[in-house]
Amino acid sequence: MEFSIGKIRTYLTIHSELATFPSSFPGTLKIDWMEGGTGFECIFLLGKIFGSGEVRGTKSRDLLKEAMREKGLIGYSGITPDEVEAAKVIFVYEEKKIEAEFVATPHGRFDGTQFVTGISPVLAMDAGLKGEGVLPPEKVITPDPFLEALKREGISLEFRETA
Repeated sequence: MEFSIGKIRTYLTIHSELATFPSSFPGTLKIDWMEGGTGFECIFLLGKIFGSGEVRGTKSRDLLKEAMREKGLIGYSGITPDEVEAAKVIFVYEEKKIEAEFVATPHGRFDGTQFVTGISPVLAMDAGLKGEGVLPPEKVITPDPFLEALKREGISLEFRETA
C-alpha cells in the first residue's frame, strides 16, 4: 500500500470496523481492513519459530517476549521512539475514488502509534460525543471538531481524489 511516508506491506486482518461500518454507512458493499509494517513480519516469524511449549526448560512464550524486547518490537528501553503511524481510508463510490490518510509522528516519549491511540479518545471526548450505550466510534464522534483537534495535535490529515 502506498502512503505519503512510503510503501508499506499490508495484510488483511480482522477488525471491528468490518462489522460496524455496514450499519454505520448504509450502502457499503465491501470493506477490507489491512494492517502492516516491518514489525508484523518479525512477530509472525518469531511466533512460527517459538510456537508453544518449552525450549531448554524455559517457556517459549517468555523467550519470544524477550526476543521481541531485544529487537525493539515491544516496549522502549533507553531509546527515543521513532515509529510513525499511518492510516488510509479509500472510498470508492459513483465512479470516484477518495483517499483519506492520516500520519502520526512520535511525540516525546511516545511513538506515533502510542500517541494517536492515546490522544484520540481524549480529543473525541473534548469534541463532543453523541448517543447512548455501546456504539462504534463512527456513530458517536462529531467529525469536524474531532478532525480539527487531531490537526492541532500535529497529526497530519490529507484528503485526495484519485479517480
